[in-house]
Amino acid sequence: MYDYWILTRKGDFYTLFSLFEDDKEEGVLYFDTQVVRTTEALLHCGNLYRALGADSKASIQLRMSYGGLRGRRLKGAGNRRILEAVNEHEDEVQSEVMFRLDELDATITKLVMDLCSPLFMLFDFFNLPQSAYEGVVTDFLAGRVT
Repeated sequence: MYDYWILTRKGDFYTLFSLFEDDKEEGVLYFDTQVVRTTEALLHCGNLYRALGADSKASIQLRMSYGGLRGRRLKGAGNRRILEAVNEHEDEVQSEVMFRLDELDATITKLVMDLCSPLFMLFDFFNLPQSAYEGVVTDFLAGRVT
């Protein structure tokens, strides 16, 4: 397991970490865990730039990349169950969003959807319903993680 983080003098930051699932179950990706980690990344980004004194109207670009995906199964962690979907082809995927700092709280669920959807599509075109995103994000924001 690894977790690496760096902040440049220009205010850019880079984070690299292993997939949480690799420590729990071989060859899987938990969709709900990825929704939580994406929410967490967006919150961290917003909090960092606020702490650095960024203008509230500042535009922020956030890019997420995943690797080591080929052959993994997508499933739910905890009490969230779906049929398992398999990614047989793609090993990497990237997604990107732009948002204003002052709009982060109001748009966080949509941003999470925009970042996670390309990842989930690799698994037999899996499309997590908006209500599921809303449930996981709301639970995480309220301090409930299953």
